[in-house]
Amino acid sequence: MKQSVSYNDREISEIKRACADEIIEFGKQLKTIKCLYEQFGISYPTECRTNYRDSWFHYRKLYNKKDIISILNEKYGMEEHLIRATKDAQIYFLQVLACWLEKWYKPDDYFEYNISEVILKNKMSGLRINDDCNWVEKIWQYCGDSRDLFTNLCLFYFMNNILDEKLKEILKKLIHSLKNMILELRLGGINIYRPSDNVYFAKESIELYNSIVTDLHDTGLLNLLSATDLILYNCSKKSE
Repeated sequence: MKQSVSYNDREISEIKRACADEIIEFGKQLKTIKCLYEQFGISYPTECRTNYRDSWFHYRKLYNKKDIISILNEKYGMEEHLIRATKDAQIYFLQVLACWLEKWYKPDDYFEYNISEVILKNKMSGLRINDDCNWVEKIWQYCGDSRDLFTNLCLFYFMNNILDEKLKEILKKLIHSLKNMILELRLGGINIYRPSDNVYFAKESIELYNSIVTDLHDTGLLNLLSATDLILYNCSKKSE
């Protein structure tokens, strides 16, 4: 008859402590990633919350197990959910940013005015936008409840005052970096790696965020990014 092999109390306590440390570390990472989401007004994925919750489910089950196989199953199950939670959160965040930047890199491929350019030019004459102000916020205040006017004025101002070859070069570089990082994260799902590797990915995601903020700060595009989906909805190409 096969007999199960069990850990002693000290060994189990050490495993519980190590697992608790991993959950705490991932909690810190997720808190940081969520802050990045909030900076751009991106909704945090429900699936990531669910995976983080499920990691606790496996951790709690450690207290009811003693045989080695059962404990290792719960430990690895916990780690798998933690890996999914952070990796998916990072990938989704980077995907959204890459998608937004691609739209502004080639706006003619994605946007068109729903209001005539003559009317938009006349409307813009009533706005006084200087380099020190948040021009998107100023347009928002000027337009009141008219989201259609807001989206068209933002697009008009961007096309005529912000978009240039220098900005396009910046966007090209940022999009390339974002897509490379997404690819790295996806390959991480194929290769076997432990939760500690996610510290690297979290740091890389933060660095990319900082690069976007730094590189776009003086271009005027940074203020517009969070409004991309609204503008796309109202000014998208008819063929899309």
